[in-house]
Amino acid sequence: ALSARVASYGGGTINFDTARPAGPLDVVVASNFNQRVGQPIKIDWRLRKSAAGWRIIDFMVEGLSMAVTQRDEFAGVLRSGGLPALVSALRLRTASL
Repeated sequence: ALSARVASYGGGTINFDTARPAGPLDVVVASNFNQRVGQPIKIDWRLRKSAAGWRIIDFMVEGLSMAVTQRDEFAGVLRSGGLPALVSALRLRTASL
C-alpha cells in the first residue's frame, strides 16, 4: 500500500528526522517526503520491536494513521456486507499485490 501511494506522488526522496519512544515497545520516526513538485509531506513511521527485530506497524501521513483508516474501511465493509463481504474484499486486495 505504501509503495503504491509513494508512486502516485511521482517519486521523490524521504528525509528521516528524529525518533521518539511511543510506549514500551514502539518508536515513532519522523520523516518528510520531498515530492518533485509541491510541498514536503510529513510522514511518521510507527515501529514495534519484536523477537525478529523492528517492524513498521503503521505510518501517519500528515497526522492521518493508515492503520486506523484501513480499520475503518474494513469496519464499513463488515457493516454493509458482513464477514463474507470482508473476506471477498481481502481476497481482491491480496490478488492485486
